[in-house]
Amino acid sequence: MDTARGILKTELDTLIELVKDKDRELYDQYRAVRGIKDLGGSHRRSADSAETASKEVDIAA
Repeated sequence: MDTARGILKTELDTLIELVKDKDRELYDQYRAVRGIKDLGGSHRRSADSAETASKEVDIAA
């Protein structure tokens, strides 16, 4: 995970800045996705998490 995080920070974040003016929608979507810290929560299943685990999140919209 640290390697992937490093690639995102040093390479992909820099490249997305290049398209900021040409494709604002792509830039905004990328920044929104990069803002997601923990989408899945715990892998442990409990009565409370079973309800939230069934919800789908569309990050591409």
